[in-house]
Amino acid sequence: MSKRSLLAKVGAPVAVLALFAGCSPSPATAIELDGVKVSESTIGDYAEGCRTIMRSADGTPSTEGDARRLTVSMVGNGMIADKLVAQYGVAAPTSDQLAEAQARMTNLKPAFDQSSCNQAAQGAVKLMALALSQADRPVLRDAEAISPVVNPRYGTWNPELLTVDGTGSLSELGLGA
Repeated sequence: MSKRSLLAKVGAPVAVLALFAGCSPSPATAIELDGVKVSESTIGDYAEGCRTIMRSADGTPSTEGDARRLTVSMVGNGMIADKLVAQYGVAAPTSDQLAEAQARMTNLKPAFDQSSCNQAAQGAVKLMALALSQADRPVLRDAEAISPVVNPRYGTWNPELLTVDGTGSLSELGLGA
């Protein structure tokens, strides 16, 4: 797979989600993969920062739901990257590899510049860096075979796009324990 198509595969869906806007074991969990859970609280913190920089196609600020779906998608990418690192038995991407991947993901530059949103965006960077550093492996095909469990309030995980699809129901977020 060329680096250009890799960028399109990982970066473009996240950018589209940013522009346009299974069941979780606990309502306090936003996303889970192999026992690693990310809380609604953490997603909320990251999404608050992402929402400040996100705009819809017509230039209006994004909704809270859009920001949360984008955030869950980027965090999910990082969780998948972590699982693949363990599955392949390789070292996690180095800081230089992460920097190279981040430099290629120009569509996420606003996210990198906002500190709390950047924390979520690093998940997408991690998956891109892994794919670049493991060019001899089918990283993206392997990533498509991994589906984190997403709180249904966000929608469902789309393994082909490596993002959360749908609108779910964000009218009542399960922020309790």
